[in-house]
Amino acid sequence: MKTKSILFALVFLAIFTNMATAQVELKINPLGLLFSRVSVAAEFVISDDFGVEGSPFIDFLSVNLGDDTKYKTLSAGMMGAGKYYFGPSDGADRFYAGVYLRFKSGKYTVENGDESDGFKRSRVALGILTGYKWVSEKNVVFEIGMGLGRAVSNVITTNDGFSEDFSEIPVLNFDFVGRLAVGYRFGVR
Repeated sequence: MKTKSILFALVFLAIFTNMATAQVELKINPLGLLFSRVSVAAEFVISDDFGVEGSPFIDFLSVNLGDDTKYKTLSAGMMGAGKYYFGPSDGADRFYAGVYLRFKSGKYTVENGDESDGFKRSRVALGILTGYKWVSEKNVVFEIGMGLGRAVSNVITTNDGFSEDFSEIPVLNFDFVGRLAVGYRFGVR
């Protein structure tokens, strides 16, 4: 039992030491607020030319359509990305290309007075992305990027329980990612 405790402590110490010297970037996408989205991201710099990013987001929208009719949406999701940096100067910076996987689930409603109708949507998309990232001498990060993909699952469920996967209809399954992010890099340079 004592050997297992010592082994566990050594593994924990090795992981903690690696994390303490790693670079982590925390970013926010202020451009998303123009499109009713709150999006933050954390990128873990694995090596000088590779990073892994996780980005949770929330979409919200409420539009008056006139005649006491409102359209509302509330959804949340997560995007994961792997980025390869070409010719980095300061570790995981400059031009990059990569792949992403994005999950989004939400509720879409049309309200007219006391009546309400809508549906739920769950979507998984896979795609490629590209962009450019600058890291200042004071570790401030600026990033611009875009991506294009396709939904591999696009399930819509109505309020009366009817469910259908629309992933086979190409027009409904394009996935676009746009990013203008600002943040800060923590860790040893």
